Amino acid sequence: MSVNLLEDINFLRYYCTFLNTFLVVPWYDFKKNIICYPFLAKLYATCLILIRISLIVFTCTDQKLMQIWAQSLVMSQKFIMVFLISNLIIFSTYSIANSAFLDISRWINLFKNLRLVDKIFGKHEKNGHYLSKRFLCVFIMKHISFICITGHEIYTWSIFIDMPFYKIFLQTGYVDLVFEFFLIMFMAALLKSFEVRYKTLNKKLIHISNQKMNQVEVKKFMQIYRILGQNIQIFNELFGYPIVFMLFHFGVGAVSCLNFLFVYGIMTQPEMALFHNMIIGNICIILQILLNFLTILSSINATAREAKNFLQSCYRIREEFLHDSINLQALDKLIEHSKFFMQEFSTNGCFTLNKSIVFSLLANISTYLIITLQLNESQYQNVTAQNCSSIAKPI
Repeated sequence: MSVNLLEDINFLRYYCTFLNTFLVVPWYDFKKNIICYPFLAKLYATCLILIRISLIVFTCTDQKLMQIWAQSLVMSQKFIMVFLISNLIIFSTYSIANSAFLDISRWINLFKNLRLVDKIFGKHEKNGHYLSKRFLCVFIMKHISFICITGHEIYTWSIFIDMPFYKIFLQTGYVDLVFEFFLIMFMAALLKSFEVRYKTLNKKLIHISNQKMNQVEVKKFMQIYRILGQNIQIFNELFGYPIVFMLFHFGVGAVSCLNFLFVYGIMTQPEMALFHNMIIGNICIILQILLNFLTILSSINATAREAKNFLQSCYRIREEFLHDSINLQALDKLIEHSKFFMQEFSTNGCFTLNKSIVFSLLANISTYLIITLQLNESQYQNVTAQNCSSIAKPI
């Protein structure tokens, strides 16, 4: 690690305090290891869900917004926007329910396990692991870039449809987009905590490889690896379905932006400078979607890689103790135990999260983009044919 700045658990505690406003995470007391005011949290969650439903009703009854929706968007873009906004609404509603109504004991076990790992590492060590300066700077820069890109997009839409900035933000799914971004950043910070503990475990294993491995040390390694594996399993249960919604949003959002660029930038070729700003905004949104996707995937891959490195280190050290029956027996037990508790990241059993998901997502985006472009071309040809026939019709 580089410069020691902030303990990761304290960082999570500060960030969770901020996220509690939106109920992205439950009201968790890190010192007492309990969920604070569970009944009040459920009441607050109900209020947030009702507010979101009321915003949907206001949006559907807004005549001006519905008129712009009907006149300014092509048919394919309308369907894409319906899927996009509906997915974001379902995502935020489920995440709020996950923080207040579902099995919240999993959150308690998640943070308790992090503390327990630090305790097993040794009483003479400082509890917690420190986040690097690079991680904190990147974390802050991602928030700044998200605010700038989203603000520019909302501002451009507010000029295009002549509506106030706050109204666009509340009625067109940007509230749920902010909610999604905060959850992505929380997951990235949480996965970083997993990763640094796996790294510490690997360093300790290599450090004692030149010594006699007694039963106490082997038991300690077994406990830590099992607890970290349980945390990955809890992570899959808590964030599996939200990650499915995120991946769906990334795919549909990319298709939406690329379809917009094709329709308004190539087919219609508008002269208005505002459309150029909207095209720039859509390109920025594609970059933001790519950044969010890489944030999740890189964090998961880094943690999974450290978990596998522990098992590989065990095999490598085992080769050095082929003539030492005591250490060889201890390493065999450790390897067998590690194989059993090595967990993979998944969407709660739906599919495994690894690098192959990139190619699956790109394939789906390409497929549906081709379909939308064909629909746009067909619609454009029909409109052109109707215009030509109306001009050629004798008076």
